[in-house]
Amino acid sequence: MIKKTYSILCLILVILILAVIFYWKVVIYSPINSNSAKEISFIVKPGQSISKIIDNLKKQGFIRNKLIFKIYILLTNQKKFIASEHILRKNMSLAEIVKELSANIPRNQERTITIIEGWNINDIANYFEKNKITDKSTFLDLTRNSQWLLKKKDKGIIKDDLLLKMLQDKKLEGFLFPDTYRIYKNASPEQVIIKMLNNFDKKIAPYKNEIHNNKIAGSKRTLYEIITMASILEKEVRTYQDKRLVSGIFWKRIEKNQPLESCATLAYALKKNKYRYSSEDIKVKSLYNTYQNKGLPPSPICNPGLDSIKAALHPKFSQYNYFLNRPSDGKTIFSRTLREHNINKEKYLE
Repeated sequence: MIKKTYSILCLILVILILAVIFYWKVVIYSPINSNSAKEISFIVKPGQSISKIIDNLKKQGFIRNKLIFKIYILLTNQKKFIASEHILRKNMSLAEIVKELSANIPRNQERTITIIEGWNINDIANYFEKNKITDKSTFLDLTRNSQWLLKKKDKGIIKDDLLLKMLQDKKLEGFLFPDTYRIYKNASPEQVIIKMLNNFDKKIAPYKNEIHNNKIAGSKRTLYEIITMASILEKEVRTYQDKRLVSGIFWKRIEKNQPLESCATLAYALKKNKYRYSSEDIKVKSLYNTYQNKGLPPSPICNPGLDSIKAALHPKFSQYNYFLNRPSDGKTIFSRTLREHNINKEKYLE
């Protein structure tokens, strides 16, 4: 009887410990609102106490639990926060907030840049040159050949060795994650690129095991293939649900050894966007012409957002086999048969 009681008490203790560990991880590493990227000014005044700072963080909705915040800064030996204006977001974890408040980066020494979903490396290069981050040719040289990243490995700047290995001898197109970044005004283009690559790795971290283990459309797909498909979806359709449907259509075509016939890849090959391409357009000789070449193009055609990546990973297979985007409002029109698709083309694209 004593043994049984002891065993039950041990089991309860183990469950309690696991529950505390789980709650700790949630509070420390999960943001209050993962969808809120709005930047909010948070002031730490000179001489302000840690308790007052924590109170303000709780009042403004940046943290869940004041006690755990205090325990965390004690365990991590963060005894001082920098008196300054800090920029926080609701999608920052408690650990990221502590790091930000401890960083001695005066606002007048940094700048904010925003990379738009669907931009390719040329778009980013133009943006960087316009905003005097670096000249266009330097950025394109760095992103078209990833060999220079190998030299950074020993310094521990690139956090994910697998990502670094995968990008060897490849363009960085597709992996420069679209987001808003804060950078030093004198940051080098290499530093900005590394920041974007590490952000990419962070954003897809919840899906890594799924990518490595899951079978998409009956065949195991690599991360590089997922991102290539995501880049096409980013350019083809707007909403997450439509992206999932188009993902299903495209993966199905690949499994049936049919050409993707993606206008987005054709636009990339021609460097020209059209609502309808001519018979001459689809004859262009390019590895990115998926009317002439089966399977995925050799590399991503832009830098996709997280919705497109999730849609590539989670295709929705349906009765649809064709689609087009209505020029008047961008709405995606799906068709089951080629006959329906041709009718829709005459109806909406003429």
